[in-house]
Amino acid sequence: IRDTSVTGVQTCALPISSETSIVQKYGALADDAADIDRIPVETHDAAPLAPVEAPLKRTVITKHGLFVAMLVFLVITLGTVNRVVYKIMLVPMGNYPFFLSQFSAFTYTVVYFSILATRFGLKIVTKEMLWKSSKLKLCFCGFCDGLGYLLGVASGGHIQGPLLPLLPNGVIPMTMLVSVVFLKTRYNFGQCVAAAVIVCGVICALLPKIEGSGALQVNLFYDFLFFLSSVPNSFSFAFKELVFRSFKAETTHALDIFVVNSIGSGFQLMWSFIFVPMAAIPGLSSSVTIFQIPSLMMDGFLCFLGFDRRPGDICWPNPFLPLLYMSINLSWNISLILLMKHGSAVFMFMGITASVPLASLAFALPLPLIGSATFSIWIIVGLSMILSGLVSFRLFKLLNTHVDLGDDVVEIKEATEIEVPADVEEAAEESRPILSTEDGLKSPPEDVADPYERFRSNESTGM
Repeated sequence: IRDTSVTGVQTCALPISSETSIVQKYGALADDAADIDRIPVETHDAAPLAPVEAPLKRTVITKHGLFVAMLVFLVITLGTVNRVVYKIMLVPMGNYPFFLSQFSAFTYTVVYFSILATRFGLKIVTKEMLWKSSKLKLCFCGFCDGLGYLLGVASGGHIQGPLLPLLPNGVIPMTMLVSVVFLKTRYNFGQCVAAAVIVCGVICALLPKIEGSGALQVNLFYDFLFFLSSVPNSFSFAFKELVFRSFKAETTHALDIFVVNSIGSGFQLMWSFIFVPMAAIPGLSSSVTIFQIPSLMMDGFLCFLGFDRRPGDICWPNPFLPLLYMSINLSWNISLILLMKHGSAVFMFMGITASVPLASLAFALPLPLIGSATFSIWIIVGLSMILSGLVSFRLFKLLNTHVDLGDDVVEIKEATEIEVPADVEEAAEESRPILSTEDGLKSPPEDVADPYERFRSNESTGM
């Protein structure tokens, strides 16, 4: 910067940043010179100073942006693998759904309470959270989660692989109804039309079985049972949301999500023992009488260890497959809640939705124990309708809350940190994520109902 107002003398000034004043940046010099902008310097025909150009503004991919992109990739990948491994796991354990229900509930209870104890020791979870959370509602949630899991594992081994990711989506109207009754949620006309399209897509995928007979009709019974396994999870979602809201209203601060999931899993374990007499119901397990149930449970344990006990058992891949599925399922849950914290509900919805067709198409591959599935044109059409319905449901919600989806797309592209609008958080009515930590994993807002709770509860259904 040059000032040639004095003949033969140039007056130089120190460069001033657009963000920092000269006094801030050169305070020491300012104390020594009364007028720092007018220090005479003889130049003797010195070459003129070249103007300094401001650096060009560039879009830089930040570490946060890369982390969010990695989480989206993990949600899509783990969501796809989770469904496929769930189906494969049910081949060796298909005769023992009640043992599998108890073992899974026990495993998740141990994991959740271990994390809860750690968070309590770090004073993230308080005694108030443990005492004032509604145990009665959580007991009902445990009942719903346990029943949904049991129905899912009892029927999942009998249905076609491509239908596994599709059928649970047909319960969305029930989820909407439960949300309206218990959570006072309101849906616009577009969302209702989108839900109807999803149901039509599920019916379309099942059309060959509906019109068929014999073995097709038997399989249709298990398809319907698998579809029904998601209904209890709709009630579980609603009552868990009520637990969060009631605690917030009573104490004015948020309830840690591990409190809800740990206590809920404990009640689910309790209910899994109470459900054991249902093993005598035809179609839910091997044909046994109520007096043979203890022997059935013991055979399930031995099958889990890798020993065949009953005709048709293929237990040699155990216990690797059940443990692999639970590990993938927990990893998927953690990826979802991390994405919810560092990204947004929209990112999470995108990841979950993308994994639906990928999981369905993955069953066309020659997979171990189940081989490759045959796709009918009706499954392809049904899948297309379900996807269009899911996307439309989200878009109508965003339009209803005046949230610009384009903003989120730009933020993904520029990989900048996202500030999630409250409207977006509130936009996900299907469910709430399950896992959370204070640093890295954070409990979602108590008024969020996002699409994931239905899927967590569907550890049960492999969703």
